[in-house]
Amino acid sequence: MCFMNEYASSGTEWIRNVDWKELARDYGTPIYVYSEEFITKRARTLKDLFRELNVDLYYAMKANTNPEILRIISNEGYGLEGVSIYEVKIGLSIVQDNRKIMLTSCCLDDETLLEAIRLGIKINADSWNQLSFLLANNHEDIGVRIDLGFGAGHHAYTTTGGWQSKFGIGIDEFVHFLEKESPSGKIRRLHFHLGSGISSPEIYIKALDGLWQKILKYRAFAEIDIGGGFSYPYRKEDKEFDFYDLKKNLEAFASNYEKVHGFSPRIILEPGRWIVAGGGVLVAKVTDIKTKSGQTFVTLNTGMQHLIRPALYRSYHEVLFLQKDTDFMKAFIAGNSCENADVMPFERTVPASLKRGDLALVLDVGAYGYVMSSNYNSYPRPREIIIRKNGKIEETISFDKYLLEILRK
Repeated sequence: MCFMNEYASSGTEWIRNVDWKELARDYGTPIYVYSEEFITKRARTLKDLFRELNVDLYYAMKANTNPEILRIISNEGYGLEGVSIYEVKIGLSIVQDNRKIMLTSCCLDDETLLEAIRLGIKINADSWNQLSFLLANNHEDIGVRIDLGFGAGHHAYTTTGGWQSKFGIGIDEFVHFLEKESPSGKIRRLHFHLGSGISSPEIYIKALDGLWQKILKYRAFAEIDIGGGFSYPYRKEDKEFDFYDLKKNLEAFASNYEKVHGFSPRIILEPGRWIVAGGGVLVAKVTDIKTKSGQTFVTLNTGMQHLIRPALYRSYHEVLFLQKDTDFMKAFIAGNSCENADVMPFERTVPASLKRGDLALVLDVGAYGYVMSSNYNSYPRPREIIIRKNGKIEETISFDKYLLEILRK
C-alpha cells in the first residue's frame, strides 16, 4: 500500500514537494515527470564514491534517453554508452566529445560499423564479424565483449550472459583467438555485461576473477569494462546495491593488476537504472473501479503501452494515491490497453474512498519507462515533464521529434 503519507521507494522524497493536482491540471494525464534534483544527486553520489579510483563512468543511455536527462548526467562528468547507432548520435548531440561515447551492440552490419568508426567513438565488438571488421579497418579504440558463461538479472529476459544469451564472444574461444592471433595490442578493452537488475556485487567479482584467471593474468589491457545492471530498490524491503563493497573489490583487483603488469587499468562502469529509476513518476487518472465475481479492479488512463515492465517482466512498481484514508480495500490496478496482461503484479491495498478522476502516481519509472513505450492501441505517448532543482517545471522535447532533428543534420 502506498499513499502520500506512506511511500516505499528509496530516496523518492522529492515527490512530497510536488503539487500533483496542479501539474495534472496544467499538463493533463498521463504524463512522465522527472526530478533533476534526484537524478543529479544519484549521479554525483556514484561519481564521488569512485573519485579516488581509476574509474570512468558511462551512463547507459538505454535506461532513459531523454535529452534533458542526458545533459544532467553528462554535466556530472559521465560518458554516454549506447546500444545502437541512434543512441550514439543522440549522445554526440549532448556530449560533443567522441571519446566520451561508447557503442556496444549485438546487431551491427558493416555499414553501421563503418559509420561508428568514422565517428571516432569507443566500440565494443560483440561478435567475431564485428571484431574482424574493426581490426581490418584499424579502429583505434576497440573493446571486446566477453561472455564468461554466466549472467544475472531481475528476470530471465534481462540476463545477458551464458550459453542461451545472444550477447558477446565466449571466453574460451577468445582465449584461443589470443593465443593464435596475438592481436592484444590492437584491442584496448575487455568488456562484460552480465544483465540488468543485479542486486549484489558478488557476480561482478566472480566475472573479474574469471577474466583474471583465463586472460588478464597473462595479458594486459588498458581498460576493463564491467558493464552496468546495478539494481534499484523498487520496494521497501529491497536493499540498495552495495557500491562500497564493489569499490573495495575493484581496489583489490586494480592493486593486483598493477603488481603483475606494472600499471593499473582504467575500470569502466555503466550505471543506468540506478541513477534514473527513482527520478521518474508516471501520473495517471483513475478511469473506473469495478468489482466482478468478488474481485475489484482499479483502471487507469495509461497502461502497458506507456510502461511495459509490469506486463513484460512482472516487475513491481509502487502506486501512490493522494488520499489519506484510514479505510482501505483490496484491488488490482489495471491499464487501459486491450491486453489481459496489462495488470500490475499483485493485489494492492487502495483507499476505500477512491473514485473516478482521482490521480494515481506510478513510482520509479525513470528507467525503462518512456523509452520502452509505444503507440499500441493507437494511444499517443505521454508528454515528458522535468522539475528543475529551482522548482521550475519544463516540458521536454518529444523523443521522436528530437531524434528526427538529429537524423536530418
